[in-house]
Amino acid sequence: MGYRDYSTAKGHIVDTTGHGDFTTIAAALSAASSGQTIFVRPGTYAENLILKTGVNITAYDCDAQGNVTISGKLTATYSGNAVISGINLQTNNDYALSITGSNPTVVNLINCTCTGLNNTVFNLSSSSSGAVISMLGGIINLETTGIAYHTMSSPGGINYLQTTILNGGSSKTLANNSAGGVSIQNCSCSGFFSNSSTGVIGISNCEFTSLLTSPFLQINGTSTPSTSHNSTYISAGTSALITIGAGATLNLTHAHLDVGNINAVTGTGTLAYAFLSFAGSATGVSVSTLSPFATLI
Repeated sequence: MGYRDYSTAKGHIVDTTGHGDFTTIAAALSAASSGQTIFVRPGTYAENLILKTGVNITAYDCDAQGNVTISGKLTATYSGNAVISGINLQTNNDYALSITGSNPTVVNLINCTCTGLNNTVFNLSSSSSGAVISMLGGIINLETTGIAYHTMSSPGGINYLQTTILNGGSSKTLANNSAGGVSIQNCSCSGFFSNSSTGVIGISNCEFTSLLTSPFLQINGTSTPSTSHNSTYISAGTSALITIGAGATLNLTHAHLDVGNINAVTGTGTLAYAFLSFAGSATGVSVSTLSPFATLI
């Protein structure tokens, strides 16, 4: 009987024991072309990889989020899209994923676990507004102090969608974007975020909780207002939940604010608000400009 290809997609199998097409993901990437998928069997792969447009890397469903780990740096500079699915990405003294260059590079992480063991997890520094890191589902976690979920100087975007954002190392380091947009939607979060310069943060349907004394959000971008809608902020600390810098604006609507501090939102910027509720000792806000929305939102 001749060879029959029963695979669900065109691609290659990586197996550290030699029972696949390749023993390393790098070798499979070198052989792969756009439209192919690299299927990775269980193991830890200590590799730094250059991603290719249209080449997806996935664990088998039965091994997803647990049995396949890449310990190293994934770099992407191509024009186009690629998907990483069901893989554990771990930092190894560098970013776990870095998008650089000038192309509209898109990397979609689906049901992955991304862990900062010793370094900030994501870097987005491409000069293209079409450069995007999207994390759909899965977990991102920081296992030590002094590191953040991301650093971003690109006009592109970083999206956290239905992601569990953990902070096992109690890091207070802010995930900052000085340009582009960071979107956090339908997430459970225990970390800290900031923006600056032309960067914008958009939050919706999230729950922020922490035992640490530090603001969840430090809003400093001055070009476009950042937004938070239908989200909860709960802290056992005594610092404000949100701070707004001079010249910055936060549109805060349908928010529940619970903290052991009389002012849940502080700063020298502008808070535009509607439908706020307070719990604990959080009984108000203290900002330079307080602007209620004139219409219902």
